[in-house]
Amino acid sequence: MHAKLTTGAKANSDVGDGCRFDTFVSRYGLERDPAIMTIAAIVRGADTDRHDLTPQSAGLLAISMGLRDVTPDDHEVLKHGFVIYDALYAWASGRRAETHSWPPATKPAA
Repeated sequence: MHAKLTTGAKANSDVGDGCRFDTFVSRYGLERDPAIMTIAAIVRGADTDRHDLTPQSAGLLAISMGLRDVTPDDHEVLKHGFVIYDALYAWASGRRAETHSWPPATKPAA
């Protein structure tokens, strides 16, 4: 399935200020998903060296480059990359407004 989604010149080309992920999102009509659009901005910043687009863009670039250093095996890189993108989607879907604080706020006992 993954190979089918990423084949074709249109899915693999940068357009204007966008990146391949933007083209993928547009091609498959994923613009209605706010989490996907959040990830698209992060990826665009990482992929186009515009780290000012989102606070997460530089981190995604660092993680992506580090994955390549951890293993030269494309299948291993993809395996770990899927976990990273799944985690980004989970964060963008429900934890985006959450801040890092310690200790975390607890609910009062009922």
